[in-house]
Amino acid sequence: MNLLEKQTAAATSDTFDLTGSNKSGVAEQTFRVIGSLGTDEYVTLYYHDGDDWRAAKMDGNDGKILDADNAVATVYGRMTDVRVSKSVTATAVGVEVV
Repeated sequence: MNLLEKQTAAATSDTFDLTGSNKSGVAEQTFRVIGSLGTDEYVTLYYHDGDDWRAAKMDGNDGKILDADNAVATVYGRMTDVRVSKSVTATAVGVEVV
């Protein structure tokens, strides 16, 4: 499922829920870049805390789940009311859930 179509402009996906599960029943969702992110280009995962959108901290990173070094990332745990945002990119880049 494409969350963001390929584009160079900064963009934010619609809100969605992380509900996928692996074969062991563990909640997980895998995100992948469509295209190639350059240096200082990234995709950030946000969640809504009831009042505001907050960057989800993943492995010490403030929500940055995809970047030039990480084209695929798996997030574990069920979450509701989340979205991804991408920075401006030099080439057309999208984001999909696989």
